[in-house]
Amino acid sequence: MWLTKYKRYFKNPGPEIQIPLLKKIGIHIIFLVSLLFIAWLYKYPEIIFKRPQSVHSWRQSDCTSIALNYYQNGMKFFQPEVHGMVSGRATTGKAATSEIPFLYYGVALLYKVFGYHDYVYRIVVTLIFLFGIYSLFLLFQKLKIDPVWNITLSLIFFASPVLVYYGNNFLTDIPALSFTLAGWNHFLSYYQHKRKKSYLYAMIFLFLAVSMKISAGISVMTMLLLLFLEYAGILKPGPGGSIFPRKAIQILPLILIMLISGAWAIYAGLYNVRNECTYFSTTIFPIWNMSIPEISKAFRDIRWLWLDQYFHPITQILFVVLFIINLISFKKANRLFMASSIIVFAGVVVYCVLWFGTFGNHDYYLINLYILPVLTTVVFAEYMNRSYPEFSKNIFVRGLLVFFLVFNVQHTRAQMDIRYNGWRNEYHVFKDFYYITPFLRSVGISRFDSVVCIPDQSRHTLYLMNQRGWTIKDYPELTRKTEVRDSTEMAGFIHSGATYLITGDIKVLARHIALVPYTRTLYAKYGNIFIFSLPPQDQNFILSDSLRSILHIFCDGETIDNSGSYAMYDDGVHRAVGGGFISNCVHSGVRSILVNRENPYGFTTLLKAGAFDRVTVSAWQHSADSNCYLVVSSLDGSQFNIAQQEIRARESSGWVSVRCQADIPATFDGDTIKVYFWNSGGKSVFIDDFGIQIERKYEILDKQIHSVQGNQLKF
Repeated sequence: MWLTKYKRYFKNPGPEIQIPLLKKIGIHIIFLVSLLFIAWLYKYPEIIFKRPQSVHSWRQSDCTSIALNYYQNGMKFFQPEVHGMVSGRATTGKAATSEIPFLYYGVALLYKVFGYHDYVYRIVVTLIFLFGIYSLFLLFQKLKIDPVWNITLSLIFFASPVLVYYGNNFLTDIPALSFTLAGWNHFLSYYQHKRKKSYLYAMIFLFLAVSMKISAGISVMTMLLLLFLEYAGILKPGPGGSIFPRKAIQILPLILIMLISGAWAIYAGLYNVRNECTYFSTTIFPIWNMSIPEISKAFRDIRWLWLDQYFHPITQILFVVLFIINLISFKKANRLFMASSIIVFAGVVVYCVLWFGTFGNHDYYLINLYILPVLTTVVFAEYMNRSYPEFSKNIFVRGLLVFFLVFNVQHTRAQMDIRYNGWRNEYHVFKDFYYITPFLRSVGISRFDSVVCIPDQSRHTLYLMNQRGWTIKDYPELTRKTEVRDSTEMAGFIHSGATYLITGDIKVLARHIALVPYTRTLYAKYGNIFIFSLPPQDQNFILSDSLRSILHIFCDGETIDNSGSYAMYDDGVHRAVGGGFISNCVHSGVRSILVNRENPYGFTTLLKAGAFDRVTVSAWQHSADSNCYLVVSSLDGSQFNIAQQEIRARESSGWVSVRCQADIPATFDGDTIKVYFWNSGGKSVFIDDFGIQIERKYEILDKQIHSVQGNQLKF
């Protein structure tokens, strides 16, 4: 090899690391202490107690939702559910994933023992991940890799931002990879010692891996191909003898693993079809179904969003270099792992072609492909330690490996901080939802009550509240189509049993005008979260084509009550208070109202109105004094107070038409408003012909809307 000519530089490898320290306390203890210390650097003890958040919080909530529903709804293994009503024409949460729900079900069993806590789930995944890294360490040790190489190269796979982030998270991808590593470790034990129980353990771990994620089947398929290649005589027995000396028997568990996993995938597909659910993807997203612009966008997203999350770019380049070196040294490398890495490489290529459509938006879809850099590292480390022991034991090389590990750990630590404390985490957007559940129960909302939550393009908030129901997505630009969608969806949700509308962003709710009628009754408020009671099923609403007037009244000051204190509007119900009646300066009739320093308010009127209504107030004023305003406000003026003086027309007689048009803000939680004329200056001003109009953009349906048709609405 090319390294031979540099052999003289490594004649003196430095202090032999048959080091007293290693002999005294053991390499296992050093490795485990290093592993736990790095976990502490990543703030694992702190993250353990966090609820689903940050990158792909929606998918985290899906996983935890299935586990919680198992726990709460009778532990029916073959009937997985989520909180979102995503099935049965938006009436049920029955939905199955392509992975066998062993993890979700196992966590639910632990909830039975320790109670429902998200940290129970995180602890389980964390322990599995650390077990997987330890299994890789044991694999290196079985190959008699130098202790420093062993520790550093094992821990390199605890220095990938993607692996570390999901390593104590809620998805099944990391448990699948971890069990795969354990399977390869026991498979190597079997290869070296031919113990039947080692092969059995390998098959059990590989079955768990594939059950967690079908992509982990790359390793199972690799072993099947190794068996066939050896049977065909293409792969010759090595120093360790035949890989599969009892091929007829040893092929059975490999086939059984794929059959059971495939059987569940078929069952999950049929379960979803039966329940009319398309929520979970149980299919492929091949590159040939994508257009050129879509492919280009996927590559851009990978580059800008995910590339430095897989490993530091330098580390990724190094893996490519190592793979090439392994190919060059093909004949001298470990026969088992060299052949395995080539087959796995082919499997990774096939996987990337079949699922490329997911890579732009999902970082976790590549987690089980990390078996390729793992095997690449194993092949390189085994070959270097066996063929060039002086190089492997050289103190400079060892120091370089330690530095490389520290460099990657620091990179991952920084990325973890961004994921939990930086722009990638939207925790602040949903903060109140994380703690609202006890409050909901205290105000009489049970977990069996169905709710609608806006804005949420996933079902994240439903899990956080532990409420079944539906969510409504916010749109960058609301169009007629999206407004009709809102209206139709809400009618369908109410028919399906929705009893509350919940929003964590009242400003977003204000933009969805079709939802206005459903916010008439504020039930409760928690932090920035507003909870509205929804009307009965027979009171559905739909968006009108234009604003609809619900009140239009006029007061010219001519009709006075018996006491002579109030002017009555033309509806005979509302009355105007304030100002003094006078008849020597009028716009129409024989009376007007005088407002001055002593009486600054005129035509004060109380009206029934609510959030989102549009109030238009008009009047004629004799004087163009800029210190006069038409005002629309809440009763005490604390929630909103809108004062305007928009001049509409002028007459030669000195009368000026003024107007104020105000949209009552979404934060208003009352049902009565106050309208009046305000003279903030000291001059006398005459007011006449005072008019008020209140408009809404919805109407009650005469006919009943039955349900939302599936997950796709048609207009």
